[in-house]
Amino acid sequence: MRPATSQFKRALVEGAPSVLLAEIDLPGGIERYWNGIGVLSYDGEEWSGVGGIASVSGLSSEASAFIQTVTFSVAVDEATNAAMEDDIRGREARLLFALLDEHGQIIPDPIEVSVVSLDTATLQVGDGARQISLIGHTAFYTLEAPSRFLWTNEQQDFDFPGDTGWDRAPGNVAKEVTWSPP
Repeated sequence: MRPATSQFKRALVEGAPSVLLAEIDLPGGIERYWNGIGVLSYDGEEWSGVGGIASVSGLSSEASAFIQTVTFSVAVDEATNAAMEDDIRGREARLLFALLDEHGQIIPDPIEVSVVSLDTATLQVGDGARQISLIGHTAFYTLEAPSRFLWTNEQQDFDFPGDTGWDRAPGNVAKEVTWSPP
Protein backbone atom coordinates (compact mmCIF):
# COMPACT_ATOMS: atom_id res chain seq x y z
CA MET A 1 0.00 0.00 0.00
CA ARG A 2 1.31 3.45 -0.92
CA PRO A 3 1.39 6.25 1.61
CA ALA A 4 -1.23 8.97 1.22
CA THR A 5 -0.33 11.77 -1.18
CA SER A 6 0.05 15.31 0.13
CA GLN A 7 -3.07 16.31 -1.84
CA PHE A 8 -5.02 13.47 -0.19
CA LYS A 9 -3.77 14.43 3.30
CA ARG A 10 -4.67 18.09 2.76
CA ALA A 11 -8.18 17.17 1.54
CA LEU A 12 -8.67 14.87 4.54
CA VAL A 13 -7.75 17.66 6.97
CA GLU A 14 -10.05 20.08 5.13
CA GLY A 15 -12.99 17.66 5.47
CA ALA A 16 -13.47 16.58 1.85
CA PRO A 17 -16.41 14.21 1.27
CA SER A 18 -15.39 10.55 1.59
CA VAL A 19 -16.58 7.53 -0.38
CA LEU A 20 -15.88 3.80 -0.46
CA LEU A 21 -14.80 2.02 -3.64
CA ALA A 22 -15.13 -1.74 -4.07
CA GLU A 23 -13.23 -3.58 -6.81
CA ILE A 24 -14.45 -7.17 -7.05
CA ASP A 25 -12.96 -9.90 -9.23
CA LEU A 26 -15.93 -11.94 -10.46
CA PRO A 27 -15.90 -14.80 -12.98
CA GLY A 28 -17.25 -12.46 -15.66
CA GLY A 29 -14.53 -9.87 -15.04
CA ILE A 30 -13.63 -7.16 -12.56
CA GLU A 31 -16.58 -5.12 -11.32
CA ARG A 32 -16.12 -1.69 -9.74
CA TYR A 33 -18.65 -0.03 -7.43
CA TRP A 34 -18.81 3.04 -5.23
CA ASN A 35 -21.28 4.01 -2.52
CA GLY A 36 -22.68 7.03 -4.37
CA ILE A 37 -25.07 7.53 -7.24
CA GLY A 38 -24.13 7.53 -10.92
CA VAL A 39 -20.88 6.65 -12.63
CA LEU A 40 -17.57 7.81 -11.17
CA SER A 41 -14.45 7.82 -13.38
CA TYR A 42 -11.00 7.40 -11.90
CA ASP A 43 -7.67 6.26 -13.30
CA GLY A 44 -9.21 5.15 -16.59
CA GLU A 45 -11.85 2.97 -14.90
CA GLU A 46 -15.56 3.48 -14.35
CA TRP A 47 -17.11 2.81 -10.96
CA SER A 48 -20.88 2.15 -10.84
CA GLY A 49 -22.79 3.90 -8.10
CA VAL A 50 -24.85 1.63 -5.89
CA GLY A 51 -26.06 4.29 -3.44
CA GLY A 52 -28.02 2.84 -0.53
CA ILE A 53 -28.60 -0.59 -2.09
CA ALA A 54 -25.19 -1.99 -1.15
CA SER A 55 -23.21 -2.54 2.04
CA VAL A 56 -19.91 -3.83 3.37
CA SER A 57 -19.86 -5.42 6.81
CA GLY A 58 -17.40 -7.23 9.04
CA LEU A 59 -14.42 -4.86 8.96
CA SER A 60 -12.96 -3.35 12.11
CA SER A 61 -9.97 -1.14 12.74
CA GLU A 62 -8.29 -3.09 15.52
CA ALA A 63 -4.51 -3.22 15.52
CA SER A 64 -4.22 -6.92 16.32
CA ALA A 65 -3.78 -9.45 13.54
CA PHE A 66 -6.83 -11.65 13.21
CA ILE A 67 -9.05 -12.98 10.48
CA GLN A 68 -12.07 -10.89 9.62
CA THR A 69 -15.07 -12.21 7.72
CA VAL A 70 -16.21 -9.50 5.32
CA THR A 71 -19.52 -9.43 3.44
CA PHE A 72 -20.19 -7.37 0.31
CA SER A 73 -23.97 -7.18 -0.24
CA VAL A 74 -25.94 -5.57 -3.06
CA ALA A 75 -29.61 -5.58 -4.06
CA VAL A 76 -30.13 -7.10 -7.51
CA ASP A 77 -32.91 -7.73 -10.00
CA GLU A 78 -34.00 -11.21 -11.12
CA ALA A 79 -31.71 -11.17 -14.15
CA THR A 80 -28.59 -10.60 -12.07
CA ASN A 81 -27.28 -13.94 -10.88
CA ALA A 82 -23.86 -13.98 -12.59
CA ALA A 83 -21.98 -14.08 -9.30
CA MET A 84 -23.98 -17.13 -8.24
CA GLU A 85 -23.40 -19.22 -11.37
CA ASP A 86 -19.62 -19.56 -11.07
CA ASP A 87 -17.34 -20.29 -8.16
CA ILE A 88 -15.83 -17.14 -6.61
CA ARG A 89 -13.59 -18.98 -4.14
CA GLY A 90 -10.07 -17.52 -4.12
CA ARG A 91 -10.99 -14.41 -6.11
CA GLU A 92 -10.16 -11.04 -4.55
CA ALA A 93 -12.10 -7.95 -3.64
CA ARG A 94 -10.46 -4.67 -2.66
CA LEU A 95 -12.05 -1.94 -0.58
CA LEU A 96 -10.66 1.57 -0.94
CA PHE A 97 -11.28 4.80 0.97
CA ALA A 98 -11.38 7.83 -1.33
CA LEU A 99 -11.97 11.56 -1.04
CA LEU A 100 -13.78 13.74 -3.55
CA ASP A 101 -12.73 17.20 -4.70
CA GLU A 102 -15.11 20.14 -5.20
CA HIS A 103 -16.04 18.77 -8.67
CA GLY A 104 -16.98 15.32 -7.36
CA GLN A 105 -13.82 13.68 -8.72
CA ILE A 106 -11.58 11.30 -6.77
CA ILE A 107 -8.48 12.87 -5.26
CA PRO A 108 -5.39 10.72 -5.99
CA ASP A 109 -4.65 8.19 -4.50
CA PRO A 110 -7.39 6.33 -2.62
CA ILE A 111 -6.21 4.35 0.39
CA GLU A 112 -6.63 0.58 0.31
CA VAL A 113 -8.64 -0.39 3.38
CA SER A 114 -8.67 -4.14 2.88
CA VAL A 115 -8.02 -6.96 0.45
CA VAL A 116 -10.53 -9.78 0.84
CA SER A 117 -10.15 -13.33 -0.43
CA LEU A 118 -13.66 -14.28 -1.53
CA ASP A 119 -15.10 -17.59 -0.43
CA THR A 120 -18.83 -17.95 -1.08
CA ALA A 121 -21.78 -16.15 -2.66
CA THR A 122 -25.31 -16.36 -1.33
CA LEU A 123 -28.62 -15.12 -2.65
CA GLN A 124 -31.37 -13.97 -0.28
CA VAL A 125 -34.90 -13.52 -1.62
CA GLY A 126 -37.78 -12.06 0.35
CA ASP A 127 -40.53 -9.45 0.21
CA GLY A 128 -39.93 -8.86 -3.50
CA ALA A 129 -36.25 -8.02 -2.92
CA ARG A 130 -33.20 -10.00 -3.94
CA GLN A 131 -29.75 -9.53 -2.46
CA ILE A 132 -26.43 -11.13 -3.36
CA SER A 133 -23.83 -11.38 -0.61
CA LEU A 134 -20.19 -12.16 -1.37
CA ILE A 135 -18.46 -13.48 1.73
CA GLY A 136 -14.71 -13.55 2.17
CA HIS A 137 -11.84 -13.19 4.60
CA THR A 138 -9.15 -10.58 5.06
CA ALA A 139 -5.54 -11.27 4.14
CA PHE A 140 -4.71 -12.97 7.44
CA TYR A 141 -7.01 -15.81 6.38
CA THR A 142 -3.99 -17.33 4.60
CA LEU A 143 -2.09 -17.65 7.90
CA GLU A 144 -4.18 -20.71 8.69
CA ALA A 145 -3.22 -22.40 5.42
CA PRO A 146 -0.13 -24.60 5.46
CA SER A 147 2.86 -23.39 3.49
CA ARG A 148 2.92 -24.98 0.05
CA PHE A 149 6.63 -24.57 -0.47
CA LEU A 150 9.76 -24.37 1.64
CA TRP A 151 12.32 -21.86 0.37
CA THR A 152 15.83 -23.17 0.92
CA ASN A 153 19.24 -22.49 -0.57
CA GLU A 154 19.24 -25.99 -2.07
CA GLN A 155 15.84 -25.49 -3.74
CA GLN A 156 16.89 -22.09 -5.09
CA ASP A 157 20.08 -23.61 -6.53
CA PHE A 158 18.05 -26.45 -8.08
CA ASP A 159 15.50 -24.05 -9.65
CA PHE A 160 18.09 -21.47 -10.74
CA PRO A 161 21.54 -23.08 -11.15
CA GLY A 162 24.35 -20.70 -10.30
CA ASP A 163 22.15 -18.25 -8.37
CA THR A 164 23.82 -17.30 -5.10
CA GLY A 165 21.15 -15.06 -3.56
CA TRP A 166 20.26 -17.45 -0.75
CA ASP A 167 23.95 -17.89 0.12
CA ARG A 168 23.96 -14.29 1.32
CA ALA A 169 20.62 -14.35 3.17
CA PRO A 170 21.93 -15.27 6.67
CA GLY A 171 24.42 -12.39 6.59
CA ASN A 172 21.76 -9.88 5.55
CA VAL A 173 19.32 -10.55 8.37
CA ALA A 174 20.74 -7.99 10.81
CA LYS A 175 22.25 -5.68 8.19
CA GLU A 176 20.90 -2.12 7.99
CA VAL A 177 20.27 -1.05 4.40
CA THR A 178 19.94 2.61 3.45
CA TRP A 179 18.49 3.31 0.03
CA SER A 180 19.36 6.57 -1.65
CA PRO A 181 18.26 7.94 -5.02
CA PRO A 182 20.68 7.39 -7.92
